[in-house]
Parts: sequence; C-alpha cells; structure tokens
Amino acid sequence: MNNEKTSLGIPVGLMGAALYFTILVGGQTPFLLLAAYVFFFEKNDWLKRTAVKAFALDVVLAIASSLLGILPDLTSMIGDFLRIFNSSSYGSFSIPFISPLVSCLRNCIYIIEKVFFILLGFSAMKKSDIAIAAIDKIADQVTGTVSAAAEKVVSTVKKEEPKAEENKAE
Repeated sequence: MNNEKTSLGIPVGLMGAALYFTILVGGQTPFLLLAAYVFFFEKNDWLKRTAVKAFALDVVLAIASSLLGILPDLTSMIGDFLRIFNSSSYGSFSIPFISPLVSCLRNCIYIIEKVFFILLGFSAMKKSDIAIAAIDKIADQVTGTVSAAAEKVVSTVKKEEPKAEENKAE
C-alpha cells in the first residue's frame, strides 16, 4: 500500500477524494481553491491529474446541461419571431413536451454527475482511477501524464488493432 502524503500530511488518496467530494458538495469555488493548492504546492502527478479530471468532468457535464437549456429558448425565440407578424394563429407557438423533456434530461445529467463524483471519490481514496475516455484524454493532455486506467484501455485497444488490420489484408 502506498503511504505517500501531501505536504500537509494528508494521504494523497484522501486529498484526491477531497477534490472529487469538494466539487460534489462544496461547489466550484472551494474546489478551485483546493485544486490551486494542489497545482502550486504539491508535487504528486497523480494528484494534479485528479484535479484536472474533476474539473474537466464538471465542465463537460455543465456544458451538456447548458446545451439542453437552448431547446426551450429556441422554441420561445421562434414564437417571438412569429409574433412579429401579429398573427393570432401564431400567437401561442409552443412545443408542450420540450420543457419537461429538457428538465428530465437535466435531472439525468445531475444524477450522472453525482454518481460519477461519488464513484471517483471513493476510487481516489484507494489512489486508483475509473477510466472515462474523453475526460482522461483531456487530463492526460493538460498534465502530460497517463493514468493506469487509461494505459490499460490503450493497451487493450492496441492489442485489438492488428486483428482489424489482418482482416483488411485478407
């Protein structure tokens, strides 16, 4: 078992879990303060990568939720545009299922976010990782390191690539 500690004396795995749990319950400001501490004062690459991964996951899920919010705004804009012509038949343009659908999808994203951060937080306590390909790629590019989970995925893909090339040759 790795007993590596941060400069504060906290185990590295616990600090990684704190990053995920802080963004889960504390919000972005406490998380950004903790992540800034990690980047400026800690030397552990795994911990820095964990901070980037937590931030990237939060940003990706926030963007997805924001993009969903465009749908009701778009239908409202179409209704406003049609009201320019002051036609009574266009006066109440709406798509009744859009708002409930968007609300349901946003709630799904919210639940996915909570589940991801809880699983990643508990995984970080053991100083391990859960592979999320797109997010891991971002974290790898920013920190210049590759996680063990990402290496496992890459090695599995590389083993399967020659088989696909052999089939093309036949």
